[in-house]
Amino acid sequence: MRMASMIGVLMLMVSTTVTAAGSERAELLELKNTIVNLVDALVEQGVLPADKAEALKREARAKAAAQAASEGAIEKDTAAAPADAPSKVVRVPYVPEFVKDEIRADVRKELRAEVMQDVAVKAREERWGTPEALPDWVNRLTWSGDFRLRLESTMFDDDNPRPGDPNAPLNFEAINEDQQLLNNPNAFLNYSENYQRVRARLRLGLEAEVLESLKVGMRFSTGNLNEPTSLNETLGSGFGRYQFGVDRMFMRWDLASEHERARLSLIGGRFERPFYSTEMVWDNDLAFDGFSATGRLRLREAPFGAPRLRHGATPFGAPPSEHDDGLFLTFSVIPIDLDETFEDDGSSNDKWMLGGQLGLDYHLHREIDVRLAYSIYDFVNITGQLNRDTLLFNPGVTPDNRLDWTAPAYLGTGNTLFPIKFDSTNPFPPPILFGLASDFTLMNLTGEVNLSFFDPVQVQLMADVVKNVGFDSSDITRRTGFEVDERTLGYYAHLQVGHEDLRKFGDWRLSFGYQHLQRDAVIDAFTNSNFMLGGTNSEGFIIVGHLGLSPRTFLRMRYFSADTIDGWNDNLVPGRDDTDVGIDRVQLDLNALF
Repeated sequence: MRMASMIGVLMLMVSTTVTAAGSERAELLELKNTIVNLVDALVEQGVLPADKAEALKREARAKAAAQAASEGAIEKDTAAAPADAPSKVVRVPYVPEFVKDEIRADVRKELRAEVMQDVAVKAREERWGTPEALPDWVNRLTWSGDFRLRLESTMFDDDNPRPGDPNAPLNFEAINEDQQLLNNPNAFLNYSENYQRVRARLRLGLEAEVLESLKVGMRFSTGNLNEPTSLNETLGSGFGRYQFGVDRMFMRWDLASEHERARLSLIGGRFERPFYSTEMVWDNDLAFDGFSATGRLRLREAPFGAPRLRHGATPFGAPPSEHDDGLFLTFSVIPIDLDETFEDDGSSNDKWMLGGQLGLDYHLHREIDVRLAYSIYDFVNITGQLNRDTLLFNPGVTPDNRLDWTAPAYLGTGNTLFPIKFDSTNPFPPPILFGLASDFTLMNLTGEVNLSFFDPVQVQLMADVVKNVGFDSSDITRRTGFEVDERTLGYYAHLQVGHEDLRKFGDWRLSFGYQHLQRDAVIDAFTNSNFMLGGTNSEGFIIVGHLGLSPRTFLRMRYFSADTIDGWNDNLVPGRDDTDVGIDRVQLDLNALF
């Protein structure tokens, strides 16, 4: 140990010089005692073993005695030599005080550095203050969280209809919730009055390691408990409190073959999106209930030694090394609504989504990597069915509600809807509940190309195409009684340039994207909740900028500009005129990770 060697040298120097006569004996004794006390202190702190310290003292005394004897013999030879003989001993009878001060300062500095280094090494090796002092279960917990503060401005086109206009957009979510169209103050959407809001989001997660391959996790978050695609709270609630609910709760089992060539990840509960996708199909805040399995097979290990870029979403079962090429396969069973009873014919009315995805990660070059995935999402029992007994005036009798379960639990905007229930207590029964006209089976192709020629600046090209092949015009006509034009295609693309990770002040990232999403291409309740305020039948562009402030804080600005494609009321309620709507939204976010 370097420290022990240095202490031994100092003790030897002191032991050999303490025999010097004259005025400096007291100072040398003081230096000797200081070093001896330092050695004893290091023994008490556990930095230097006691036996090693005693060995150093003995060795220093022995060497000092030997050197003193040698110097005595030299002095005798010098005294016996003739006066004119050349002297072989150079004596320094006086050391200036400033020289001694410099020596003391240098010794203290080196000793302090050595002590700190040895203490730090020992602390790391023994993990002072963590495992021995805390129960084992504490060390198996991992906490995570983030906080976001947002300034948001929403601006509407001057030509948008006002709530009192005859063809103003209807708020079908509010109508379904209240089961009331007439005299409902929330029956129309405000797409004419600009507004600004201050919003906040807090998420707190915990993951526990039950076994090396088995983990249980949970996450709590703010947000409306009945809104699936937003975790924000709008500040300014009259000093009221905010909701904080369970956003994630899951058990995940990760398995791997020898050398991790094949991996399997199984998860059940409520978890993040298991598919590689964009927000055109699935909003980032959407949580999935049910079960999901993702397998991965490595084809090539670290070709070119190039690191993978991870701007896009990563499914469960991501490669153990981000350098590998491989295939991934995901299958999920997602219950949407299982609270309903059985129909009279004995068939189940439970609503499900079955999803499958096959993908490939591949490096074309050291600086070029590609990800491609093909997905199918099939929704079961998602379409609305008409309560026919409510079509006729029947005063004093509660309207039939046997098929109310076919209405969506939550509605965005844009999908083709039709009335499935009327207020039969009114002489002219108005519609009070709406359901989806189209069935949904989505085929989705997503891909990205990442270029790292300009490292650390990265370039990403990403594209996403979705088609609803579940749309059947004849089935819609049979159930609804009117014809619906097919609008079932959606596509999205973006170019992104900048740093992959925002690790320090000045790191940046910019992206420009364009989205075209027809009315029945996807389910409007699950798509991006900011573009066109959430929903389909919209097209426009998205601009995003990031700026790093520190390793755990960054700024983000987003600008969404969207317009309707076909007109707001097209294919919604027969007899209403089309209405064009334009909406812009600007968001400035301050994000802190912990």
